[in-house]
Amino acid sequence: MGSMETIHPGIWLRETYIDSSGISIFEWSRRSGIDLRAFKKIINGRQSLNARLAFKLSNAFPDSPESLVRRQNRFDLENYYQVTDSRPSDLARSFVLKSKENQLIKDELIIKFMRPNNTTFNELARHLGLNERHLHLYFGYVETRFDFTLLGRIGQAVGIDLKYLLALRTRQDAEKLIKQRPCLKTYLDEFINSEDETIIEEAERCWAPGEFLYNNYLKPSGIKLLCWADFFCMGTRSLKRIIDGKKEMDIRFMYLLKKAFNTSISFWVNLQNQYLSDVYLTKFKKIHTEPFNKNSVGYPRTTVSALLPGKILRDEFLFKRKMSVTDLSQLLKVKKSAMKHISTGHYRINAEWAFKLGQALDTDPMYWLELQMNYDFNELIKLEG
Repeated sequence: MGSMETIHPGIWLRETYIDSSGISIFEWSRRSGIDLRAFKKIINGRQSLNARLAFKLSNAFPDSPESLVRRQNRFDLENYYQVTDSRPSDLARSFVLKSKENQLIKDELIIKFMRPNNTTFNELARHLGLNERHLHLYFGYVETRFDFTLLGRIGQAVGIDLKYLLALRTRQDAEKLIKQRPCLKTYLDEFINSEDETIIEEAERCWAPGEFLYNNYLKPSGIKLLCWADFFCMGTRSLKRIIDGKKEMDIRFMYLLKKAFNTSISFWVNLQNQYLSDVYLTKFKKIHTEPFNKNSVGYPRTTVSALLPGKILRDEFLFKRKMSVTDLSQLLKVKKSAMKHISTGHYRINAEWAFKLGQALDTDPMYWLELQMNYDFNELIKLEG
């Protein structure tokens, strides 16, 4: 069996959900709306997933259609690498190995809410009145601007405290920083593994973290902000934005605060999370989210804009490099007609094509598979309304 990242998505579903559920395969197939014979092929790894099958499976399992197709894409790519004995460089594979945004929060939602309530992220998105893709991007590979108000709405809907979800996000940021800078592992592991929930006094709760930092530490020190900005390895403007509450403290900044003032990282984490939680409760009182009730969820689907991968290939890559489809076909050593079919959308981009385009255009193969996936889902939503 392969790793969790390279295992066939059907086998992954079987081992993760079906085998331990005590529910018959026939019942799982009925819930998904897939024919029993086809369903058996999927969970035994003998049939690949497409957009339509992924959508159906998401009705039975607490995984998004996009996540299932991504698993299929990674599985296909890994198989292609093994068959052809060729791989992109480590730098080119950074997209495949990249950590998902807010993954710890997503895992917690799945364990504490999705599985016990037998629901999906699509249903949660509809309950929140969001485009389904917006929620999947929030927990996906694309780095999006952090939105604590969305996290607060999710927390209200599923009954999980916003401070707890914010703490999970900070913990993931710490783990990512350790991967970038292994020398900080000793200090950050202490924070990750600690259960220190520093009690924030009522007098401190009214302060924005940056304002509290300035009034209690920076200003009494008598040192100019320019010098402190140099110590924190940032511009003076960025430091002022933190002080004014226009920018959040990140985990690297909190680590430097620990070094400068002999405080714990947990203190600053809890101070900031408490402040964001208070802001959400006071400034966003009008944003009241009802607790999630699966029976009340409607199923309107909204279409999203997704460009044809071939059009992006022509407009964003070939045109800028002054190349023609013929030039690219010669570079890839493929038939001109096949390359033309890819550029016009008559052929789908599979793992082989993604790898070839990645090598020729110095891009990640997963980039092309993501474009194809988004386009396929967009077309399916248009077709089914």
